[in-house]
Amino acid sequence: MSGSLLHSSAQDGPTVPLPLDADYTDADAITVQEAEGLTVQERLELAFRSLPLRVALLEVSVIDGYTGEKCRALHRCCTASVPRLQCQSVSAYMMEGGLHAIVDVDGVAGAALLQVINGERPCSSGALYINGVHIDRYSAEEVQRVRACMRTVRCGTVAFAHQTVRETLMFATHMRLPCRADWLEEMVLLTSQFVELDLCQRAAGLDALDTLRLHVAMQLLLDPPLLCLEYPFQHLDAASAQTAADLLQSVSSVLHKTVVCCVSRWLPPSWLEATTSSVVLFSGSQVVYSGPCRFLLRYINQLCIPQNVARQSGGAAATAADGSPLSVALRTLPREEPTSWVTPTRLSSLQVLDSTGTRLVSTDRRSGHQLHTDEVLPLVVTEADEAVELALEWTESEAQKLFYAAKYYDCGIHQQVVASIDADAHEPCSTDLELEREASRSTLSKSALLLPAYFRQMCMEPALLLGLASWCVAVAVGTAVARRSQTDSSGDDGDHSRTMKQTQQLVLGLFLLLFAWNLLLTRAACREVRIVRSHRRNGLYGPAMYLCCLSTFLLAMHALSGLVLLPFVRAGLRASWWVAVLAATVGLAHHLLLYVLVVLTSARKRQLLLVCCVSLSYTVFACVASYFPYSGTSRTWAWLSKYSNMLRWVYGPTLRDVLVQPSYACDADGNATSASCVSGRDYLTHIGFSDDAFGRFFTLTAATSGLLFFMLCIIFALKKV
Repeated sequence: MSGSLLHSSAQDGPTVPLPLDADYTDADAITVQEAEGLTVQERLELAFRSLPLRVALLEVSVIDGYTGEKCRALHRCCTASVPRLQCQSVSAYMMEGGLHAIVDVDGVAGAALLQVINGERPCSSGALYINGVHIDRYSAEEVQRVRACMRTVRCGTVAFAHQTVRETLMFATHMRLPCRADWLEEMVLLTSQFVELDLCQRAAGLDALDTLRLHVAMQLLLDPPLLCLEYPFQHLDAASAQTAADLLQSVSSVLHKTVVCCVSRWLPPSWLEATTSSVVLFSGSQVVYSGPCRFLLRYINQLCIPQNVARQSGGAAATAADGSPLSVALRTLPREEPTSWVTPTRLSSLQVLDSTGTRLVSTDRRSGHQLHTDEVLPLVVTEADEAVELALEWTESEAQKLFYAAKYYDCGIHQQVVASIDADAHEPCSTDLELEREASRSTLSKSALLLPAYFRQMCMEPALLLGLASWCVAVAVGTAVARRSQTDSSGDDGDHSRTMKQTQQLVLGLFLLLFAWNLLLTRAACREVRIVRSHRRNGLYGPAMYLCCLSTFLLAMHALSGLVLLPFVRAGLRASWWVAVLAATVGLAHHLLLYVLVVLTSARKRQLLLVCCVSLSYTVFACVASYFPYSGTSRTWAWLSKYSNMLRWVYGPTLRDVLVQPSYACDADGNATSASCVSGRDYLTHIGFSDDAFGRFFTLTAATSGLLFFMLCIIFALKKV
């Protein structure tokens, strides 16, 4: 099919969109006569045609720092941290086309399970099944195809500041798929209507719910069979949480996608009602419950939790005026008789007292223990949110730690989940994976898409534009003032000394201005790095492509400043071209170092140390450069002029050759060692760098590289603080 995936003609009109495929023909397109009777559901089924995947976890355990058998010894050598058990003995059966919730109390176990599912990390023990087949039984090519079809939604800024929702969706899809524009326009429109997102609004100013819609829409455009969400749902209010649950339930039911959500410490009441397949709750590294949602309330009621267990509401425990914990009584209904397969496994031979000395009711239902009238009656919960809160509070309470150890959750439900996994397990065959291999864009085409978007993003940064303009104006004004001072000087020692002092103050002011500019650029660089990290997590491009775009932008920015200061650049190149080139190289290295510092430092303490380190380095840098006019005559600083003034060698001669006329004689006799020697070229001759230009360039380049490497070592050391 040439030109479009949508077959349209004068007599047929527009058509409904079809998914991307390299082998589509005109016969695959549907004309308007055929699509007139289609409902919205049928149109969505035509657009999103990938078959959902079913995932099963069997006794999966994840240890932090586990990288496989081959890398285990290397990992022990490279890290000093103690491995942490993130989750253990997790069994879950996630049916295709369902919404599955992983409620993670610690904020670690759920993310680890999602990483095991999408292949970002291996499990230390257990098995992972995809469509009933063990993942190790698939070939390497099939595993790669499966991993490519799993998409993960994470929090983060995915849009540049200038992009709208439509531009963001088209940019993200173009970076990952070589799709045609007409197909993408139709798919973006259909997807935005499905997630109820306005295409014309600015993507950078969305609220929490619309940001979730944007993340989901970006992944739905790729038509993934499995969609994982590692998103901070706790930032949503009750109404937004209900809307998010309805949206994800529509993705699983209407689009027939398998959706797995990781919720950290907070579960909206609507989620357990929308999640009909399975729920996994964690307390520490232990599993509290794993099974169908319809059995969750019955299971919580089987725990026989006493009424005098203090509960938490909104993250804080309820306390009375005197500081004692308050007991919250829930609505109670007549208890159902426990079934034989819904019975928790726990220790029951110990007598445990709560913080007030009251004996808690025994929770052993297997030994025929009967409740007495003097014992505290257990709670019976009827709502899902109360069940989750009570179960988490129960497992985290200090008084019940003796009861609930490694075998906490229901053994009957666990056995049923394992039996379902075993019954579904089989050997792989040719029809197990009906997945299409996604075509990927080349590096050159990605760069052609990324460069314009990146340039537009950086050109809209006010700090960058203001700093560049102020730097150019300051250099131009300073140069004019210095030339005028040199022209007005009569040539005697007093006027000459005054000219050198003015030049020294000018150079010091320029470097202090550069330091202030870089401080302003730090926030812009932080925003940019956050966007790039989010793009990298979503698979848009890698670090190498970003570095290429960043280097290209810095070269363009320095070229623009060079055009603005063309007389200054011409004078510097005419006086000493290799010093001017090296000065520009060091300028580029400064900007690259700024981005490296932003990437390596994130915490506030590290940022404070970073500011102190950069401030000290720029202060020394400015002082050494501004001391240049007097360095040739001072014996006290002779060692500095020979061994430790590499930065002065780079910038000093170029500035002096511009601010002071290059043809200016040192004195009447042409003595280069006299006190009147102020020419940059003569100064280079005086310090012994006039014989071999290549040697000078190599020496200064090596010194610059060594200094930058030393600063990077300092930053890496600060990173460990």
